[in-house]
Amino acid sequence: MPSLPDTCLSKILQYFQYESTLDQDDRTPILLPFCQQWGLLLPKMDLWIHLYVSFTIQMIICAIFSMIIYCFILRPRCSAPSTSALSPFLVGYGVIIPISLVYPHYCIHMLHMQHRILILNTCIVSTYVSFRCMEAMHGTPPPFCRKTNSCCFWDYVLYASLPVDLMCDNPPASKKKDTDETTTTRKQQLQQQQQHSKTNSPTNQSVFLQSTWNDVIINFKIGILCFVSLSILTSILIPLRWKLLSIQEPRKDYFGSHWMKYLGMEHIVNNFFTALLFYLTINFGNKLLESAVNLAGYKPRSFMNSPLFSSKSPRDFWSNRWNSIFHHLIKRSLYKPLLEKQNISKANAMIFTFLISGFYHEYIATILTYAHTIHNGDVNDNASNNLRLRDLLNCHGGNLLFFTWNGLLVLLDYKYGKQIGTALSPLMKKMPGIIQSLLVVCMALPFSHWITNDMIQSHYFDHVAILLPIIVRV
Repeated sequence: MPSLPDTCLSKILQYFQYESTLDQDDRTPILLPFCQQWGLLLPKMDLWIHLYVSFTIQMIICAIFSMIIYCFILRPRCSAPSTSALSPFLVGYGVIIPISLVYPHYCIHMLHMQHRILILNTCIVSTYVSFRCMEAMHGTPPPFCRKTNSCCFWDYVLYASLPVDLMCDNPPASKKKDTDETTTTRKQQLQQQQQHSKTNSPTNQSVFLQSTWNDVIINFKIGILCFVSLSILTSILIPLRWKLLSIQEPRKDYFGSHWMKYLGMEHIVNNFFTALLFYLTINFGNKLLESAVNLAGYKPRSFMNSPLFSSKSPRDFWSNRWNSIFHHLIKRSLYKPLLEKQNISKANAMIFTFLISGFYHEYIATILTYAHTIHNGDVNDNASNNLRLRDLLNCHGGNLLFFTWNGLLVLLDYKYGKQIGTALSPLMKKMPGIIQSLLVVCMALPFSHWITNDMIQSHYFDHVAILLPIIVRV
C-alpha cells in the first residue's frame, strides 16, 4: 500500500501529465457577428490554471531557499563575519546555487513539460535563488537584511521569495541624478515614513513601502493595456510567422553581404516588432504580479519604465528603464561586489556584468529551447525509448554576443556620453523624445534577433498566443 506522500506526489504528477496537450492550440474560433470570415479564439483557461499552480509552487520553493540562505549565509555573516568568512561561500557556491541551476531541468524531466511559458516559469527559482544567494554571500543585500532579529527573518523571506523588487521605506541615498520616476517615488516614501512614524510603533513598522489603491489602479490599467496590445499584435503577427516584412536575401558576390542585411530596413522593422512583442509579454506578466503584490499591501519597483519609447541613452535604457528587477539583482549580487570588494574600475565592472548577464541568458535560453519527446509505449520500456532528448535549438552564443554588444554601447556612453551629448545638443533639442528613444533602441535592434529567433523557433510566442484572445481568419 503506497504511503501518503507517494500518493500525493503521484496525484500532482498525474495532474501535470496533461502538460502534453497544453502546448497545442486546439481552440475553436467563435465567428464574429459582423464578419463571418473572421473568428475569435478565447484564452485556454486550463493553461492559466496550470500557470497559476506552477507559479505558486515556484514561490514556495523560493521561500524555502530564502530561509536556508538567511540561516546559513546571511545571519552568520551579520553576527560573526570574521569567523564565518569561508563557510557562506562553501554553502552558496557549493550547494545552493548548483541545486537551483539544476532544478529547472529536473522539473522538465519529471513533469514532462512542453509548454514554453511553464518551462520559463521554472527559471524563477534558479534566477532569484542564485542572485539572492550571491548578494548574501558578498554582503550586499539591502540594509534591513543585515539585522539578526525575527522581524528581519520574515522580511527577508518575503523580499527574497517574491520575483519583484520590494521598495523599502528608507532606501539609501543615491549619488546619481534622479529620474522623474525616482524623484516622485522618494517623495512618496518620505510622506509614508511620516505617516508611519505617527501611527506605528518602531517594532511593528514594516521595512517595505506600503502600496495605495492608486498603485493598484495604475498597475491594473497598464496590465489591461498590455493585454489588449499583446492580443492585437499577436493577431497580426501569428499568420505572418512573426515576421511583419519579408526579407530578400542579399547578393553574396561582395564582401560583408551577410552582415549588410542586419542594417536593412525590413530586418530592423521585424526586429522592432518582435522586441515589442517580447516587451509586452513580460511586462503584462509582471503587471499581474505587481497588482497582486499591491493588493497584499506592498509597493514593488516598476518592472519597466517605457524603455522602447522614452530612453535617452544606452545607459538610461539598461539602468533605469528595461527590466529593473534583473538590473537590481545583478547590481547587488555582482556589480557592487566587484566595485567594493575587488576594487575593479567602474568600466571593467560594467563589461564584466554584461558578460555574466550574457552567460546567464544563454543558460535561460538552453532551458527555454530545451525539448523532449515522449513516446507512447510500455512503462517498463527502457527510459531511452520513453524519453528521447532533442538537441538544443540555436543556442550558439547569440545571447552572449547581444549582451556583449550592449555592454560596449553602455561603456562608450559612460566614457564619451557627455561629449557626444554636448555636440549633438542643438539637434536633440529640436528632436521629439520618442525619436531620440527609437534612435537609441536602433543601436541594438540589428542584433536583437540573436535572442528573439530562439523564441520564435522554439514556439515561445506560439505558446504565448494560447493564453490570449486572438482574431483569426476562419
